[in-house]
Amino acid sequence: MKKVLITGASGFIGSALVQEALARGWSVAGLVRPDKILSMKNRHPDGALWFSGSLEDVPWGAINSFAPDICIHSAWISTPGQYLDSPINTQLVELSLDFLRKAWQNGIGYSVVLGTCIEYDSTTGKVLDECATPVTPISLYAQSKNLLRLALEEELVPLGMKLCWGRVFYPYGAGEHPKRLCTSTMRRLHKGEDIVLSTPDSSKDYIEIRDLANAIATVADQQATGVMNLGTGSATTVFEMASAIGRLMGKTELIKRAGAISPDPYPFMVADSTRLRATGWKPRINLDDGLLDLLESINLGDELK
Repeated sequence: MKKVLITGASGFIGSALVQEALARGWSVAGLVRPDKILSMKNRHPDGALWFSGSLEDVPWGAINSFAPDICIHSAWISTPGQYLDSPINTQLVELSLDFLRKAWQNGIGYSVVLGTCIEYDSTTGKVLDECATPVTPISLYAQSKNLLRLALEEELVPLGMKLCWGRVFYPYGAGEHPKRLCTSTMRRLHKGEDIVLSTPDSSKDYIEIRDLANAIATVADQQATGVMNLGTGSATTVFEMASAIGRLMGKTELIKRAGAISPDPYPFMVADSTRLRATGWKPRINLDDGLLDLLESINLGDELK
């Protein structure tokens, strides 16, 4: 049985990972802050262990007693409107490097560490390839993620640590932050507000959160190494995404394009998913089903039409 330690286990991605790992029959431990322990026990009542702590205060005694063979490091700042330029990003580089260094020293031989698709050059207009697309991060968030990758490849990989650097694309689904595109659009449509899109033609690779968790677990199960795009390979424009939500809620007339379109620093962010699909993974949840599940989870009380 695989034994996996998940950092950031109470977060959007981390919580979905816990559920996926438990469904696979793995032994799961989550590192969560003390104030999140009770909610995680309630959310996942069976199967997982919860270690109270943080990257600043790691309970290595409990972790070593659990003796994980896999670490999935998802802990990072991700609050919309804050995460791109927060100085916390800089702190997380050093905290994460120290954590993963000690994880290696304590016998965890394989780690999946979550990066971001916006490490890539966003101006190519082509699908983003792990080998061919230049890495030119422009935000502090993406720069910090990339610095962590470089440090791990320079220090720990030569020592024998097996590392997969997973570049996450655009997850959506139940449990996401209320300010993310899908949930904020649903809430505003429920109130009858117009949705005026300033970057309607920007194309993103949206991946339903359960599909993302399944992709990460598949990669971990096979102990794939190197950089891995965690995306579907399919492009959906912001307008198409908002319009799908409007259609499912019977409010398509409220989805509008702005009179003056704003430039998007990330106009075409779509994965080349060849490496990921070579593991046998493929998305299981189509856009409508994913959005309907999200809509049900936020409990607007609005009858679907």
